[in-house]
Amino acid sequence: MDDETLIGRVVEAERPALLRVAFRMLGTLADAEDAVQEACVRWLRLTAAERAAVENPGAWLTRVVSRVCLEALVRILDVDVVLRADSDGKRSAARRPVVGADRVARFLLGLPRLQPRSVIEPVFTADGLSFLSRTDGEVDAVFSVGVSGGRVTDVWVSRNPEKLRLWT
Repeated sequence: MDDETLIGRVVEAERPALLRVAFRMLGTLADAEDAVQEACVRWLRLTAAERAAVENPGAWLTRVVSRVCLEALVRILDVDVVLRADSDGKRSAARRPVVGADRVARFLLGLPRLQPRSVIEPVFTADGLSFLSRTDGEVDAVFSVGVSGGRVTDVWVSRNPEKLRLWT
């Protein structure tokens, strides 16, 4: 089997898992496909020796997809974005505001690792479009955003069970 065929098989074998990761991070299939495509391009740009040195191509591609998604998320966040969480001490949540595009993006992208079975769905709230997180069918959080000048300036996360009763 030639090198090009082997490369194609590696990429195609990993593509469904990569799409799932990117979709969970970015929220749209189109954005997820773009992120996976970029990761695949980066894989193809490696020399044969560089690819041979990668022990686990799937893990390498997953890491690259995650970085591409992080870069995409940071681009829509205002540099001074602030994330605030409310759980009233009844669930784990950020105790202090998370400030800055990079920190907020990393915080949000770290959530799927903490709740790998969570499913995110768009919902309309009094504040407009928000995102509801369900874990094992139970409402876990509502994420709302404030937007100004086409960039996300605020993220509010409600994990307070009292406030989430509306969604159960």
